[in-house]
Amino acid sequence: MPPKEDRQFPAALAAALAVRLDRIGEDDVDFEPFPAFLSAEETADWFQAWTGNSEMKGDGFRVFGQDGTGGYAAFWLVRPDRALRAPNATWGAGVASR
Repeated sequence: MPPKEDRQFPAALAAALAVRLDRIGEDDVDFEPFPAFLSAEETADWFQAWTGNSEMKGDGFRVFGQDGTGGYAAFWLVRPDRALRAPNATWGAGVASR
């Protein structure tokens, strides 16, 4: 499992989400960023409810916001042994990938 400090946003994501926080209510974008990634326990609760599998932990995901329906926006960590960082990230459909 990635280190505990992995629950803090990388600087580039924090900066992008800070811009979003300044615009809430001024546009038609339905997205609310969280101040940090959900905790491991909150992520596990969500992932188990979403998949219906109580054995799944969801530790490969980092949830960073939600829309007005309660749907989450999350990163899927495809390299769990490496820290989440911004370089070489591309954005599309509201999700960053590497």
